[in-house]
Amino acid sequence: MIEAGFTITIGLMGWLLFQTYSLNGKVSALDSNMTETKDRVNRIATAIPSVAERVAQQEVKSPAKAVIVATKPVETAPNKWASTILVFDIGNAAVTSYSLPLAGQFDKGAYAKTRGAALATDSYAQSFQDLQTNLRNMQDTTRIADVIVPYYSFVLRSATAADYMATFKVLHGTDSARVKTISVGKTPITWQTINGELARHPERYQPTNDTPSANRDRRY
Repeated sequence: MIEAGFTITIGLMGWLLFQTYSLNGKVSALDSNMTETKDRVNRIATAIPSVAERVAQQEVKSPAKAVIVATKPVETAPNKWASTILVFDIGNAAVTSYSLPLAGQFDKGAYAKTRGAALATDSYAQSFQDLQTNLRNMQDTTRIADVIVPYYSFVLRSATAADYMATFKVLHGTDSARVKTISVGKTPITWQTINGELARHPERYQPTNDTPSANRDRRY
């Protein structure tokens, strides 16, 4: 009986040692897996900014077919406000300007139609506001020209200027704007060169303004 009890005890001890060893192995494997998972998460987290930067670079540098710029309101006469919508035709190196009368300094109806025309023409149209975000992701310090209203200005990569203007005409009508088309020279046109031109010479592309600049709207 004693020998049998001793044998059982030894067997139990062996079984417990085996289970402990097996458990330690599983814990060690779990720790190893958790460490590997943590390392993968850290690598992904490290890679995310570079992925965002590459996507931003691709979007910023992709060639455009047209660039639509909405300018800030200008008081052209006492209590009379207007905005200019510029449609840059990249392929033909031309810009068509629409001088739109506004119901008041804070009238955004014309801007809403301009945005609607862009998104209706090109569902992937990228606003200048999105461009600003991409530029920050790229650590690019380019500043969008003050005269541009970023939320209502767009880069079109799938639709042409003619496509946009056809939609714009439907939304705004033919009598709601003074229209003028001019050549912009042989210099390659990109949204960057357009932005630079508007930053240097905003007065060339806005309605005549005889009021002090302090009266311009700063909230768009």
